[in-house]
Amino acid sequence: MPIDDEILGWQDRARRLWPFAVVVVLTCSLGLIPPILPGTADLLLAAGGCFALVGILTVVVPWQRLPLGSAMAVIVIFCWGVGLLREAGGSEANGGGYWPLLLLPIIWQALYGRPVELWATITAVTATLVVPIVVVGGAEYPASQWRLVLLFTLVGATTGLVVQRLVTATGELNRQLEGLATRDQLTGLPNRRAWDQALTTVLADRPAPGSTAIALLDLDHFKAFNDAHGHIGGDQALQLVARQWTGRLGTGRFLARWGGEELALLCTDAAGLDLTALLRELAAATPHGLTFSAGLVVLGRGSDHLGSPDRAMRTVDDLLYRAKRGGRACVASATLEGHDGEAPAATRIVLEHLFDPSSSSTSSTAEPASAAEPDLPGASVAVGRGAGRPGW
Repeated sequence: MPIDDEILGWQDRARRLWPFAVVVVLTCSLGLIPPILPGTADLLLAAGGCFALVGILTVVVPWQRLPLGSAMAVIVIFCWGVGLLREAGGSEANGGGYWPLLLLPIIWQALYGRPVELWATITAVTATLVVPIVVVGGAEYPASQWRLVLLFTLVGATTGLVVQRLVTATGELNRQLEGLATRDQLTGLPNRRAWDQALTTVLADRPAPGSTAIALLDLDHFKAFNDAHGHIGGDQALQLVARQWTGRLGTGRFLARWGGEELALLCTDAAGLDLTALLRELAAATPHGLTFSAGLVVLGRGSDHLGSPDRAMRTVDDLLYRAKRGGRACVASATLEGHDGEAPAATRIVLEHLFDPSSSSTSSTAEPASAAEPDLPGASVAVGRGAGRPGW
């Protein structure tokens, strides 16, 4: 039986299958209750083989990687097994009452299949009921069963369509809830939860040294801006900042609202990228004369052993604090490196002004870190001398 588009392991497929398997096993067991008609055991054995094959194929075969409609072969095998059970029922009314088993593939396709596969399954089920009446007929398959065929087809189709509609509605609702849970309602940016998920995923892939950078950007004196323009004006400014910055970022960059007036930026294309120039582009796009301070860390050698993103975020937060202490409207950047299995640490800090394009780290001079600043082991400080934007 087919699996939906979600990539599942065989354990997940088995968990989906077991309720259906229990119903089939119990139904086959009923056929062993005396009296047993001659030849019934062989038919039950053949039917059990069909159902076992269906179970194995459903669990083992990755149907989502095969062309659409491939799994209909499994549906046909299942319907054949039900036909064998019906034959084993002999002259009992409706063949021992095995026809309700044909609802199982319909329900399965409604839960996990596509609409076209559901309709194909309904057709296969109907054929399983119709063919014996047309081909065999007689006392075992009388013409009076046409009413049963029509009723069963209508009930099966209705059940499948209703279940599939409920599954679709539930999936849409879950996507909306996921969006609410991972999206900041004010700015429309991913929120802190989405950021944590994205950063954890990136770190789990153990990116190459220098390929990934993390920045934390904090709008300067935003409380004063709120006091001057009101909280509605502040909200509108945050919305505009989010739109302006998002428009300047291309693929490979992930911008999220970290909290308050702080935004977090993840770059997975940092290798060969002038990150300070990128931040200056964001500075140029910052509206209403606002400036921001930033902490920036590049994940270097040994940072693939970070595991949890907490250490990286603590380092970025400390660098942001240094940028604030350095006069605001600037970025404090460092490389996070670890050697010989040691915990990664910031190896060098560069302080650069963001709102004066003429400033660069090449004209920086090394200064010792202030005792009042957070301790970043092994780090020296280089401070860029720039005029900066008036008022920063």
